[in-house]
Amino acid sequence: MRPPTRLVRFAAALGAVTALGAGAFALAGRPADPDPTPPEDPPAVRADWLEVDRLLSEQKLAEAAKLLEHLEAAARERSDDLGLARVLVRQTQVGLALGGYETAVEALRARAWPEAPLARATVELYDAHALLGYLDAYDWEIRRREKVVSGEALDLKLWTADQIVAEADRAFARVWAQRTALGELAPDALAELHPNDYPEGIRPTLRDAVAYLWAERLADSAHWSPRESADLWKLDLDALAEGRTVEPTPERLSDPDLHPLEKLAAILGDLERWHRGRGERGATLEAKLERISSLHDAFTAEEDRGALAAALEQSLGEFRSDPWWSMAMARLAGMIQQGGSTGLAIRQRSVSLACGPDPDLCSTAPAVVARALALAGEKAYPRSPGAEACRVVRDEIEAPSYELQAMAIDAADRRSIEVSHRNLPALHLRAYRLPDERFDAKPVTWGGWNQDRVRAVLRGAPAASWKVDLPATADYRDHRTFTTPPLAGRGRFLVVASADPGFRRDSNLRQAVELRLSDLVVLRDPAFGYAPGADAIRVVSGATGAPIAGAEATLYRWQWEKRPEKVETRITDADGLARFELPPGGDGRGIAVVVRHGGDEAVWSQGYWWRPTSPPGSSAGALVFTDRAIYRPGQKLLWKILVYEGEAAKGSFRAVGGRDHVVELRDPNGEVVATGEAKTNDFGTAAGELEIPTGRLLGNWTLRSSANGSASIAVEEYKRPTFEVSLEAPAGEPRLNRPLEVPGEARYYFGLPVASGKVSWRVVRAPMWEWARHGWFWRPPAPPRTIASGSAELDAEGKFTVRFTPEADERERDACGCYRFTVETEITDEGGETRSAARSIAIGWVGVTLAVDGDPFLVGPQSPTEWTVRRRSLDGEARAGTTTWRLVELAQPARAPLPAELPRPVDPDLERWA
Repeated sequence: MRPPTRLVRFAAALGAVTALGAGAFALAGRPADPDPTPPEDPPAVRADWLEVDRLLSEQKLAEAAKLLEHLEAAARERSDDLGLARVLVRQTQVGLALGGYETAVEALRARAWPEAPLARATVELYDAHALLGYLDAYDWEIRRREKVVSGEALDLKLWTADQIVAEADRAFARVWAQRTALGELAPDALAELHPNDYPEGIRPTLRDAVAYLWAERLADSAHWSPRESADLWKLDLDALAEGRTVEPTPERLSDPDLHPLEKLAAILGDLERWHRGRGERGATLEAKLERISSLHDAFTAEEDRGALAAALEQSLGEFRSDPWWSMAMARLAGMIQQGGSTGLAIRQRSVSLACGPDPDLCSTAPAVVARALALAGEKAYPRSPGAEACRVVRDEIEAPSYELQAMAIDAADRRSIEVSHRNLPALHLRAYRLPDERFDAKPVTWGGWNQDRVRAVLRGAPAASWKVDLPATADYRDHRTFTTPPLAGRGRFLVVASADPGFRRDSNLRQAVELRLSDLVVLRDPAFGYAPGADAIRVVSGATGAPIAGAEATLYRWQWEKRPEKVETRITDADGLARFELPPGGDGRGIAVVVRHGGDEAVWSQGYWWRPTSPPGSSAGALVFTDRAIYRPGQKLLWKILVYEGEAAKGSFRAVGGRDHVVELRDPNGEVVATGEAKTNDFGTAAGELEIPTGRLLGNWTLRSSANGSASIAVEEYKRPTFEVSLEAPAGEPRLNRPLEVPGEARYYFGLPVASGKVSWRVVRAPMWEWARHGWFWRPPAPPRTIASGSAELDAEGKFTVRFTPEADERERDACGCYRFTVETEITDEGGETRSAARSIAIGWVGVTLAVDGDPFLVGPQSPTEWTVRRRSLDGEARAGTTTWRLVELAQPARAPLPAELPRPVDPDLERWA
């Protein structure tokens, strides 16, 4: 957790710009006067600046821009470098406000800048700030640009993101290079910076301001390249934590190939050592805190965060006598609290650091340790900013909270309501009966049970009121408690919970959930509904599971903000089934079934209606063949399709004959340029021909069948190739982080090898599994990226070898750790002809996978007694070997549990310390 005080930042808003308050002086050589007296502006200039401020306050930007041009000319005429710097910054800000980012930034860079060091530093820093602001504002468009190589200066609109960031870093480096002189000046020497709100002695000089500004830029991962984000695990974490990554020189720190975190660590490590040499303990600790906190934010692996927290904890002893130690305790408490399962050793040392021998506080639960650290920091220096930061951490940990969840439909006298809670002794609940209304009585809208709707319900008399005593949460983590509403009868109810027994509105936690009490349960029956236009639901008793016959089931189609449309009403049969005839689905409308029986009601609904066209487990499609892979415009394309259906899990497929099919030829724009029709014969095949039209875009075209199959072809104005390139499988079993060799060969079609030419190659890595679960959401995969590239030599037999190491983070061994590496090669022979080839290789921490045909997860009396286990490589090739197996008998419950009796799956980390 960061402290509540903010980093010194460049003023970005027009209203935040203040007048420069330092006179001209040398930033190198003899140290300047630390308190220079700024020269006063002439009366006419002061009047013009007041007029600029008035125009800007009235949003008269164009008039302000004209007056600033006058002020610029006057400053240049007086050789007033500080005044000129002030004008240039304000002109750029006005240009940005007028909406012309590229124009404003280029105008600033086109003007002559002041020569006085401090004035020039002001413009340099604002130029870097404006460039990064331009990148943030147009990030999506800028990152689509390709690098343009030219001997002439390029317009800003042609710069790539990497070029913009590199130029900003060079500007920071030019100012940072004068850090010796900047160390003799207070931060307010640059009045274009926000005021320094840190305590005296923490960030005491302009050198600190520049270093922290640059460090903040480097810590912003939004400005990192994909390579820099992906290669984070390769960095030396110990060196980063110590601030000794590289030699801190302007040339080295402006190197675009150096990782931003290595630059950050070097800059703040240099600042820490400088303050330590001057005996400034608070400033020394602040440089260490900012470095480790920035690294903690960047690294997300628990192991890395634990190491950084340990590095901070082990360094705090020497700063115990400085009030800023409290701020360090707040930062360390935040790291422990965020880490959750940070290593036990660091938590034990932190407890000892915070509470000494007190056995009552020596729990190693993360939140308990974080609270103890915050409390120790708060008590050590009660009136310091660090104590306030510690109070923020402690208040967050001790804050009471709860969350209410309920079954959508349940029977009476069931544990229908779940309370997730912490730091709350009791919860008060009221249940209010809601009026019954027809499903199609009003348009479908839902704003949730907000406070205004709940307040209206609270004016009525509750159907029941009760209190739930909640167990203490000594670990300051969420715990779960279930409650049974004391309700009789059936119907809709709104259950309102309150931390205050009086259910007051202010300074209280109130939540509401809707609960329907009913014995009816509506199920969608997967055994029905696969014939076109038909589907079915089943109605059963929630208490017994028995089917309910004679229930009235009404089918509705609904759409947002429109009244539901009644489709039909059916009566359930002896099996509880009701079948409906449905129009074709897929139009985006939802579907609902309202069931009534004996005064009871239940509703089943889903957001859209999707009706499968084949039974579960089955698949259907077509194999599409063409006579060639590449064509010229005007040539004939001969095609053939084989239509099949069956069950992939069983390997059982059959040809489908006697059906009409359409084949479409689509160009690279997706437009249909030719179509053909045919009926499959008894063998499930059909054939025909199409003509490649002329005048269309060349490239990859697609031949698509209406039977769910397609094939890609190339349409090019080409000449016949004279040689081909091939890549062979690597010898042995490839492993991650081990050197790998992929052999290749180039041969002419008449048989001789390509004995001379240029070979270039690259390797692209992509995760094998496309999506990974991340909390409540699915996280998209990391994009493919190039991990290696180079060149190779052709020998007399036309052979070459691609050598690389398939690198991966070994800490991902227990997660995925399986990748697909694509080796791409390109060979140009002496005649200038270029041919390419690619080979995909799956590599992981293991070399084989196991799969069982069918679904033996649950085995019953009717299940087969034999299953086939297939052992394959990661590329899907069969591999011989020994496999062990076991069959486990499940302990049967005395009765089938009801939904409210089933525990909700939770993350083990959330209840590890319960």
